[in-house]
Amino acid sequence: MIYIATSSEHPQGVPEDKTLQQCLAALGHASRIRPWDRGEWMLRSSDVCVVRSTWNYAQTPLVFLKWCREVGSASCLVNSLEAIEWNIDKRYLLQLQSCGVPTIQTAVVEAGDECRVATLFQALGCKSIVAKPTIGAGGSGLEVIAHDQVGECGTLDYNRTWDYDVLLQPLIPSIRTDGEWSLVFVADEFRHAVRKRPAFGDIRSQPEYGSLVTLESPPHKVLDAARLAIARGPKASYARIDILLDGDAALVIEAEYIEPQLFFSDRVETAMALAQTLSASHQEINN
Repeated sequence: MIYIATSSEHPQGVPEDKTLQQCLAALGHASRIRPWDRGEWMLRSSDVCVVRSTWNYAQTPLVFLKWCREVGSASCLVNSLEAIEWNIDKRYLLQLQSCGVPTIQTAVVEAGDECRVATLFQALGCKSIVAKPTIGAGGSGLEVIAHDQVGECGTLDYNRTWDYDVLLQPLIPSIRTDGEWSLVFVADEFRHAVRKRPAFGDIRSQPEYGSLVTLESPPHKVLDAARLAIARGPKASYARIDILLDGDAALVIEAEYIEPQLFFSDRVETAMALAQTLSASHQEINN
């Protein structure tokens, strides 16, 4: 059996899950869509479990990791436990940067630590800062701190703390005009790309916030940056690399290996490619 893990928020799965299920059926595989956070999972060593629309995992990340470890010890977990553990905290961007991948400039502030806002703007060299949880999904917890957003003292010379670990990054102006690129990979091979343009006045590129998503061919520098990120990241059956253009530079802003939307509605061939990869994994553990 091949299980497609979703969440209790979408107990029947989302359209992408059903597209993948149809592709698996075309290959002769029985599959079942099941919420990761509902009920006990009784798996066999002959089963494959692919993590897909588990979009609420960031609310209880330790519980989710415990579930992944249990599933991974009982069956074939896709993506691997190693990839999920590496990817669950966005500090992975610093690791990619240290490996030569062009990434957006990133600073980390630990929960409860005070940081002087004026110093942040000096360090990042920007007019607006994006703050987001190091463990988060779907744009939740995202905050923009503008240069003219002064404290009670009337200046930027004030301290700020968060109740959770945060990433601080410069707001790249092109997100408002040109949007961001999302490049989808299956078994480390590039399959297709979409461009996501946020709704007017927003910087969140997720479709649920009204962004415009179009299937497009990425510029060479965008594809090159994404391929380098894939080469430096963990081996995976699927991944999505998100990239912003900052002038002539293509900067990786996210590398998603857990539950990324893969935009099967724009290219169903990618769903079939993932189904074939899962089929190969199923055959390997059952030989």
